[in-house]
Amino acid sequence: MAAPVPSSELLAVSGPGPVDAALARLAAVTRVLQVSSMLAVSASGVALVWSLLGLRLVRDQVLGASRWTYSLDVGSVLTAGIAMLAAILYEITRQRGDVLFDEISDELQWHMRKRKVQSEAVEYRPQLDARIVLRSFAHASELPFVPGRHGPAIVLLSNVALLTLVLVYAR
Repeated sequence: MAAPVPSSELLAVSGPGPVDAALARLAAVTRVLQVSSMLAVSASGVALVWSLLGLRLVRDQVLGASRWTYSLDVGSVLTAGIAMLAAILYEITRQRGDVLFDEISDELQWHMRKRKVQSEAVEYRPQLDARIVLRSFAHASELPFVPGRHGPAIVLLSNVALLTLVLVYAR
């Protein structure tokens, strides 16, 4: 088996090629996706816990509930807002990453087919780094605990429902 051909050589350009630059951008997008997904899910969980705790204090009138519930309500509203912003950032970044992912994949496949037509005897494969970046993006493009393309919408709607619940039951 032949050694993998670097993407810059695969694309017959000197120095870092356009695919290498796009791979670097996709790696940066992947890091933003990972951070924003964890922030969206974590903030949603914290907002839910604070809201439920606040509702319990209101119901039980424990520990000077008015002071505590106000703090918990403000905290849950703020964390739910952060979760919604993180989910929006996640979705915008994921869409940008999808474009990069598709273009990089198409470019690598086009040049591999072109090389195979010219020389049937040698097998050309994309660089390991390129495959790792593409696979990492594919894994990061789903929210934890809320898989699928509609994950950000589910996070947004659940936080809107939580905000509505807090504002209706807040005094």
